[in-house]
Amino acid sequence: MINMIYLVGFILVMLRISAFFVSSQILLPKPTPNIVKVIFIVSISYVITPLVSLDGIEGVIENNMTFIIVCINEVLTGLIFGFVTYMCFEAIKFGGALIDFQAGLSMMSMFDPTTGSNAALVEKIYSYLALTIVFVFDGHHIVLKAIINTFNTIPLGKNVVSQDSISSFMKVFVNFFEIGFRIALPIILVLLLTEIVLGIVSRTVPQLNVMILGMPVKLLITLALLIGMFPVTLKLIQYAFEQLPGAFRNLYKAFPIIFIFSSSGGEKTEEATGKKLQDARKKGQVAKSRDISLTFTLLAATLMFLVFGDFLIEQLKIIMINGFNSTTITELSEASLSSIVLSYIGKGLLIVILFAAIIMIVGVAANIAQTGFIRTSEPLKFDFKKMNPINGFKNIFSMRSVVSLFKNILLISVIGFIAVKFYTSTLDDVMRISLLSIDKIPSKMISIGVKLFSLIGLAMVVISLGDFVYQKWKYKKDMRMTKQEVKEEYKQMEGNPEVKAKRREKMRELSRRRMMAEVPNATVVITNPTHISVALKYEEGGENAPKVVAKGADNLALKIKEIAIDNKVPVVENKPLARMIYSQVELESEIPVEMYAAVAEILAVVINEK
Repeated sequence: MINMIYLVGFILVMLRISAFFVSSQILLPKPTPNIVKVIFIVSISYVITPLVSLDGIEGVIENNMTFIIVCINEVLTGLIFGFVTYMCFEAIKFGGALIDFQAGLSMMSMFDPTTGSNAALVEKIYSYLALTIVFVFDGHHIVLKAIINTFNTIPLGKNVVSQDSISSFMKVFVNFFEIGFRIALPIILVLLLTEIVLGIVSRTVPQLNVMILGMPVKLLITLALLIGMFPVTLKLIQYAFEQLPGAFRNLYKAFPIIFIFSSSGGEKTEEATGKKLQDARKKGQVAKSRDISLTFTLLAATLMFLVFGDFLIEQLKIIMINGFNSTTITELSEASLSSIVLSYIGKGLLIVILFAAIIMIVGVAANIAQTGFIRTSEPLKFDFKKMNPINGFKNIFSMRSVVSLFKNILLISVIGFIAVKFYTSTLDDVMRISLLSIDKIPSKMISIGVKLFSLIGLAMVVISLGDFVYQKWKYKKDMRMTKQEVKEEYKQMEGNPEVKAKRREKMRELSRRRMMAEVPNATVVITNPTHISVALKYEEGGENAPKVVAKGADNLALKIKEIAIDNKVPVVENKPLARMIYSQVELESEIPVEMYAAVAEILAVVINEK
């Protein structure tokens, strides 16, 4: 019978390896026959599958959608690591391309059948040199070992894509770019100096045709340098391949693994803790509706026009009158011109400040009413995660976007309906407004506008309150935590339980040692006789009652008894009293009044014997 778990694991392994070799194009270049590629990939997959952990594959078998998602994740993982390997080879070819460009060989390009592209002379030489070094210095072993390590670090069913992928790829790209530049740097530097020398020669000896002479000179120098730099080039190419495992490890660190399926259950079922909510608040992540502030600013503007409408009209009237009166001035001087300008600015600023300040205050107050006062600069910081296209696609097709789209459609529909109904009901007033006297038209326009904005504002109040309730619910849902996250947070706040247990054990050990050190100074030890021992200390003539300096049960009781005998401390057997003191009296505490008589009898006997 076919083992379905092993079969699914084999398919997932084969997908990752196939994607790796397709994107790397190193061990299996384009001209390789497809049948050879298939046989090679299937063979490698068959060898690697027994080495891979197949935990959690049952969840993939039971759900077709999960299986498709996991297959896509495996292909992405293989493509990413294959592309890193491909960049290693491209860095070496990049060094050769730089040399070709500087030596003037870039025009002599040749078709490369292994990559299906054109390549110049030195680039082609370095490409084949890199491929040769891969096999000579066991580079193919490094690559295959790195592939196997990907299954240990990123098990089957996990996603390698994360928000830190851009910075990680940038770091890998920069590292390999540096290697390619180092390969070409010595030759480029010598060729640049050669060109400078040739330029000086052309200035000093104009009759010499440097353009014709320079080409063969640079070719000779390039060939000589290629031969002379060969050992260094080999070292740099070998170093590039040695960087592959390190590049893979950097990718492991950068990609926080996301479970696609898990037998332990990673569903966020726990309510967010106070610490998580507080941390999110420090980052500016709070539940709020943008429509709330928009609605209240609209209502504030409507109220402003309703209350200060006449004042606004009066100020505009004064500005217009002053403007017309200024045209009667026959002579414009600096004083008169500044007076007119300042008058315009003063009246205009009064209107703008009055309206803008109140609307701004209302908008800020609406935000504070939703979230409270938050002082943070986190949202203003530049973050590569915000540029991640994968997160962008997730946001576009997320449930939040669907709800936002529905809300916007509802908002547009409601506002459009209110506007149409309002215009049809006030059409007569709008048509007759031109028949009113000039001084009545502004008031009528403000009145119509206030009515329209009031209706729209009331509708937006209902919609924005609904959106605010949804945002609160959505925020609480997004802030939920998995059981593992709650445990991790508890460990961070309270400390690791294992560490705390060890710490408590050490404290008990120290307390036990201090207690044992007090036994030789005790006045008497009362025993059970074998299960319980209690050491009492009493100072004759003192005002304090006898005090318990040590107590213990079982092995500890025997230890107290042994120390007492070794130090010649009287040991008295009294089972009821020993049990009573052990259970009711704490260390370093005096015995209670009800035990005075029983303890006094024992102390009297002990003191008389001394």
